[in-house]
Amino acid sequence: MLEQRLPNALVLPSYPIVAGLLITDAVGTGHLVALPRAGLAMLALTGFYLLTALASHGGIGAGDIKLAGVLGLVLGFRSTGTVLTATLVGLCTAALAGAVLIATGRANRRTPVPLEPALLTGALVTLIA
Repeated sequence: MLEQRLPNALVLPSYPIVAGLLITDAVGTGHLVALPRAGLAMLALTGFYLLTALASHGGIGAGDIKLAGVLGLVLGFRSTGTVLTATLVGLCTAALAGAVLIATGRANRRTPVPLEPALLTGALVTLIA
């Protein structure tokens, strides 16, 4: 069976590293107003994915929730619109990937599909655009 876990050894150290980089950038550029927004975005995305995981009874894993917090920091530092856009793009990417897998017979509605690649894709596409 394929293991679908995002290791804590990768995600958890990302929090202080990303926070340190964002603080350094904010202090260096004088853009300190971005820091509270980044923190709020981290809490908002973590809470959103936690509530979604509870409502879906295991459809979303702990790795998704932890990754959402790190992405919230980065995206929230940019803007609230960036957080919303990246989240929407990520969820649409996940839905599209699931639909393609089902349409091609490679999965069914009960097949677990990792959400992390779609979340990262949404963030990356949004930050580049």
